[in-house]
Amino acid sequence: MDKNDRKLGVQLGWMALLWLGGVGTVFVFASLMRMLMRLGGLVP
Repeated sequence: MDKNDRKLGVQLGWMALLWLGGVGTVFVFASLMRMLMRLGGLVP
């Protein structure tokens, strides 16, 4: 494994971490909004 392969692996790791962070954030806010809508009687 040379230097370029290691750099590519690090870049892919960061990309996956940021993607998971974004998806997780959207999931948390969507769940929070759904809970608030349920409390308000907007969702059965």
